[in-house]
Amino acid sequence: MGLAEDLGLPVIIHDREAHMDCLDMVRRFPRVHGVFHSYSGSIPMAEELVSLGYMISFSGTVSFKNARHVKEVAASLPRNAVMVETDCPYLAPHPNRGKLNHSGYLEYTNRTLASLIGLTEQETAIKDEIETLES
Repeated sequence: MGLAEDLGLPVIIHDREAHMDCLDMVRRFPRVHGVFHSYSGSIPMAEELVSLGYMISFSGTVSFKNARHVKEVAASLPRNAVMVETDCPYLAPHPNRGKLNHSGYLEYTNRTLASLIGLTEQETAIKDEIETLES
């Protein structure tokens, strides 16, 4: 985090069962921004991360039928703070759960995320590109 701060570079954080440790760390480096990859934390934590300049990225887990918590988090966030990812080769989305994941399955994760945040699949897939072009 110190190196990212010194160089003005973004970070990608994979928080696995270390939610408070990761949140404490990003609070100590307020000038560092980036992505929380394959997010599994709480709604309040996600909201704070977004307020600190982080994007929240969801993998195939958001499409799992028993992933109520992850779906609630995704649905609660501002549309411009949410990203979709593969997390290859793991966490293949439904209906391919348990298989080796690859980018060809991204459409399933995108479809689920789009329905949760109130966008069409096309809007979700291209929204970041459009926002980049407009800025």
